[in-house]
Amino acid sequence: MWKRIVIVLLVVVVAMLGAGVATMRIELADAHKHYFDVYDATLPFNVEVAEKTAKEGYVLEKVYFESRPGECVPTLITYPPNAEGKLPLILFLHGIVQKKDFIEEITLPFTVNGFAMACFDQHMQGERKLPKEASTWDSAKAFFDRPWKTVNDARRFLDYAATRGDIDMNRVYLVGASYGAITGSTFAAFDKRVRAAALVYGAGNIEKMLDARMINEEIAKDYPKLKPVLPFARSFVAYVLDPADPIHYVDQIAPRPVLIQNGLDDGLIATVAAEQLQAKAGDPKTIKWYPGDHIGLDAATVAQVLKDGLAWIIEQDKDYRGGSAALSPETDPIFAQLQARVEGERK
Repeated sequence: MWKRIVIVLLVVVVAMLGAGVATMRIELADAHKHYFDVYDATLPFNVEVAEKTAKEGYVLEKVYFESRPGECVPTLITYPPNAEGKLPLILFLHGIVQKKDFIEEITLPFTVNGFAMACFDQHMQGERKLPKEASTWDSAKAFFDRPWKTVNDARRFLDYAATRGDIDMNRVYLVGASYGAITGSTFAAFDKRVRAAALVYGAGNIEKMLDARMINEEIAKDYPKLKPVLPFARSFVAYVLDPADPIHYVDQIAPRPVLIQNGLDDGLIATVAAEQLQAKAGDPKTIKWYPGDHIGLDAATVAQVLKDGLAWIIEQDKDYRGGSAALSPETDPIFAQLQARVEGERK
């Protein structure tokens, strides 16, 4: 996973040296001004419903919609069986190497509590993976484009959701995990339709993010000769991706509530980067720390992190629930089964 990212970052640096620092900085400065400008709410969706399947405890719907002309976004939507009226929606933004199918691993506790849930394949993942023949430079360009595409695709999904008739657009919530928390910070800042945002193991300040333990260990193992240039490489890559840095935007989520969850010994998200995102977020905010490594890498905390996030979202939604923030009685056994499954997979 990280070897690919390290190679992409190095290609960017080499390209910079080849093109000339001054020339590339001028080109990037212009690109930075218009980084998120591609969003257009007036474009047609050209929706295709590819599948609707009854699962145990929920209905799964697979749809395709166009975010931009010719760019299709494969999306999974889950909702309670026999649902009546308009449903609250949780948009889940997945991690950097995940894909939309992950929603089926976590949706049940959310659907039994009355939520519709949606997750789309982000650029470079799932049905939107780059072709095998893509060059390393193509991968570097795609890596640069992925944040703005993720943010704008999320906004376009909400545009589409508003046309469905089964979603209560006053009750839209975000759960972003890892990379999804990083890009989700910006999405929630830009799109005021998000009522509240749960940011799960995210961070801000890209240069600090690139100093994470796992990245440094990967480079030390496979690219030991690069150690002297790492500070320069981190600084330049941070400059290249600066318009995507959530540190610039997360405070704009306020005064809508935000939950920020992080790990105390996270090898993928440097503690200082997590703390900077937490500090920059406005009020009201709730900050929770958990023992162990990055979410998903540390099996012991997965269910608790998700359960805390769900409970927090229900608290934000309680005005629509007759003032009750109680979880469904089915929730605890579902999370217990989820935790047992995750721990079994790690053995």
